[in-house]
Amino acid sequence: MRIVQIKSPPSLYISDQLGVFHMLTLLILSSLWAQPLNEMCILDGSLRNTFGYVRSNRDGSTRAHQGWDLRAKPLTPVYAVADSRVMSYGYSKGYGNYISIKSKNSGYIYFYAHLHEFYDWLIDVKAGEVIGKTGMTGNASGLSLSKAHLHFELRTKINPGLGLTGRLSPRFGIGLSKETLTCDK
Repeated sequence: MRIVQIKSPPSLYISDQLGVFHMLTLLILSSLWAQPLNEMCILDGSLRNTFGYVRSNRDGSTRAHQGWDLRAKPLTPVYAVADSRVMSYGYSKGYGNYISIKSKNSGYIYFYAHLHEFYDWLIDVKAGEVIGKTGMTGNASGLSLSKAHLHFELRTKINPGLGLTGRLSPRFGIGLSKETLTCDK
């Protein structure tokens, strides 16, 4: 497990989906974060596996991806990123096995998907505590092993629906940028 102490704000830009209030809340209220995985690498080192309008449709238009796809072999431990309370867990067709936790400091919700297992006996968790293990469930179930990943989101609502509404880029929640996560393939 790797704990990240944020000493100064990372280089940030404010998107239409993220207001100044949200950015400052994250930076001020939470100075200690654990990463969701020990190794933090965007799947395939591709920006299409990050947050925003980064996916392409067949007609050339773009569509939203609501979180980060972090490369992870199945059964890799998954960690709570902040002192939190478990809000929900279960199975859905697209996400597969998932768990969501709500930060006790910022109030933001961290959502983890495609899990092999989640620990449903947990109620309150500490930053860095194991909350489950990665897997290939939901729409990740038909992928090759080289495409195994954790889907990780930062939310402002427990059930935000489709698109980016109710979600923020995870880089604001754990103080890392897309560029620092594009590891060698």
